[in-house]
Amino acid sequence: MHKRKAIVSFREIEAIRWEICKQPTDVQPEKAMVDLLSIAPAAIDSPDSRIASTLDPATLDQIILKLQPSPEAPELASQSDRLYEPALTAIQRLTAVIAKLKLSAPADQSQTSEALMPYVSEEAQDVLDALHLAPPIHTISSPFQQGYFWLKSLAPWLLWGIARSSYGVMRLMEGKTAQVLQANESWQTGILRLVACLDLSTSYQTHSFDLTTHQLNPSVLSADRLMALPDPSLGRSPIFIADLLDRLTEQVCYTTPAIVPFLNNLPVQLLIPHQNWHSGILQLRLGLEFIPSDEKDEDAPLQSLKPLIQFTDTTWLEQYGSIIAQQQLDCLLNQCFRLQRTPESLPESQTLSSVVEEVCHVIDRLQTSLTLASRNIPHTLRLDDLAFRLLWCWMHSAYEVMQLMSGIRARLLQPRSAWETGILRLSVSLNAQTPEQDWQLDLITEQSPDVDRHPLPSDTLVQSDESQWCQQPNLLEHLQRQVQQQIETMTPEIQLLLQGTEVDLQDDEPWQPGVIQLKVSFEWMAD
Repeated sequence: MHKRKAIVSFREIEAIRWEICKQPTDVQPEKAMVDLLSIAPAAIDSPDSRIASTLDPATLDQIILKLQPSPEAPELASQSDRLYEPALTAIQRLTAVIAKLKLSAPADQSQTSEALMPYVSEEAQDVLDALHLAPPIHTISSPFQQGYFWLKSLAPWLLWGIARSSYGVMRLMEGKTAQVLQANESWQTGILRLVACLDLSTSYQTHSFDLTTHQLNPSVLSADRLMALPDPSLGRSPIFIADLLDRLTEQVCYTTPAIVPFLNNLPVQLLIPHQNWHSGILQLRLGLEFIPSDEKDEDAPLQSLKPLIQFTDTTWLEQYGSIIAQQQLDCLLNQCFRLQRTPESLPESQTLSSVVEEVCHVIDRLQTSLTLASRNIPHTLRLDDLAFRLLWCWMHSAYEVMQLMSGIRARLLQPRSAWETGILRLSVSLNAQTPEQDWQLDLITEQSPDVDRHPLPSDTLVQSDESQWCQQPNLLEHLQRQVQQQIETMTPEIQLLLQGTEVDLQDDEPWQPGVIQLKVSFEWMAD
């Protein structure tokens, strides 16, 4: 089996070992923890037996949880719960008018919702009327809102919710070169990694573990440290750690609202083998781990030798950018206006000024959106850099898509064959071709796809306990259709890359005309 990228191999989370762990053993990571919401875990009474004083990773994998009743947090809109179409059209029209007014207004002129109201009252009233006629919106909760589940199954979903917030966040979870201001006021270069820590608290004690490495009681840099990152999309540089984490937290909450309860002391019931039921609190926290490096790491990866790609089709680039901007605008509008529970509540809770204020917020949010910046592709970059950006776009679309790309354990029945067990994986490869050369790169493995693998028939039956999409036997063609629907809804720009586009490529030779294209298939690795 191919070696997988650590950031996406969530299915085998216990096997993940970050590249930064390759530092010499005499270099100790400098760490401390930052509470995202500045709320200390609340202690509550537990049943008559205490949680063991220490929990090893094997025990963590056996813990069963049940969430206590709590208000549901809305998830991203899907095809089934998007805004009422006339309402969305009216909001888009109001957004266009406000954006035009903001662009043409003098710099010293107020652009508040009150100042804009005389110019957009008619459009705002159309929005209110459309929202009043809209049917109730059914929000989507997290897959862990109901019933009992394994603690170990929660980790990959939380990691996905964090990583999908932006391309820069996903790269930071993998580890990036950065500088940190030390106590002696000298700058130290090293590897900085975003750590997602889950606290499990009872009235007796708190257990914390790194969701990626399963390391117990991790600690990270203190919030008052100053650091410099080479990636400007994550914030100005230098920046205090507290400010960076606040920015990242806000983006995570806005991108995946269903993750919010886990950031804010979520009551749970838990059962550990050989113990009674306990009441407890779950809390997700983020921090930054820093490993100083005085010398060049001999194990550091070599500079990319993949070809350089330059997008040349201006029409294609304009269409690509337009699709991203429109989809992101629709997404932000949905998130703002789908919070209304019933049409009857609109006259009291929504006024013309509040509608205009929401739209102004959406426009400002669009201009600073890390998600939008992540989906835009630089005009010139290397093949492996493009592959990693596209990997983020795919996994951003849905948790189930990320699972399939990492590989799920499944049972499979092909026509005229017996049931088999093994790993089913959605293989997405980026192909770049010139008249003289051909490159193929799997987005997950960073290797050339296995040409000896035969495509699975579309009438193959698939069943897996690891994916909600096929917990019951499902045809492969239905699974393919679900993937396609998620891409069309959440990251529609991917469709343009599935069709392909003209580019210029440069390797050892001068620039040559060529094409790039994404290719998708399911591969099966039988036991």
